[in-house]
Amino acid sequence: MKHLVLSTLLFGIASTASGCIIVDDDDDPPPYTGPIDLGSYDTKLLTSWKLVSGKDKAPATCQPGRNAAATLYTCPGDPSQCTNPASQAFVDIGDCKVGQGEGFVDVPYANDPNLSLPPGRYTVWYEFSADNRVYSKSLTKTIDLVEGRTEDIDFEVQVGHGFFDLAWMLTKGAATLQCADVVGQGGIALDTTLTGTQTVVASEWDCPDGEGRSYATPFNTPGYVNVATVIAGNGDSLGTSLDKTAPNFQFGNEAQDLGTVAIEVD
Repeated sequence: MKHLVLSTLLFGIASTASGCIIVDDDDDPPPYTGPIDLGSYDTKLLTSWKLVSGKDKAPATCQPGRNAAATLYTCPGDPSQCTNPASQAFVDIGDCKVGQGEGFVDVPYANDPNLSLPPGRYTVWYEFSADNRVYSKSLTKTIDLVEGRTEDIDFEVQVGHGFFDLAWMLTKGAATLQCADVVGQGGIALDTTLTGTQTVVASEWDCPDGEGRSYATPFNTPGYVNVATVIAGNGDSLGTSLDKTAPNFQFGNEAQDLGTVAIEVD
């Protein structure tokens, strides 16, 4: 397993996918029992991933193909600072074999101090690929690495499904309403219809939340039609938005942003 800058990775995943190091435990030094100097210990990032599918998060597995991999990207700074991953990110390539649904990548691998990350803030994510095509990506997470400490971070990644993000505002004519202004409201619902089918993915949130992420929605090549509704406690509609169309997801676990949806109250 190699630890490299992404610009190096672009020359080919195949050159690194099988480069894992085998460690002989018999060569380990005896346990250290003296005073602890945190500065002398490696800064480590331990990550794990799990592939799932659908609203119920059924177990999923890696897709078949050449150069199949689970690739960990570690980019210095916040997401807004990671503007050019091709030159900024460190990359660690892990196995993602057919039938495999979980795995991990640790940095530095095999406790090699030459592969340590400097302490600081990082934006971290996974990409899953086969035949040199990315078919799923995790959402990014931000973590602070402290010198001499080990940090753990876990990723749950949808395969064959994505999400819709939205915020909502309630209107009545030219007026903007608060949730408390709508008598009997019991929440906000988003109905996502897979274009060309009768399949609807229904998601609900409390109105005061102001924003939400839909349930996992399956891929659909023709795309989607989204309608947001303010609902009563019994599920009846108290007002709806205009249709919001969206294209198919480009990869698993993608979150498409519908923006702020105006719901006109009856």
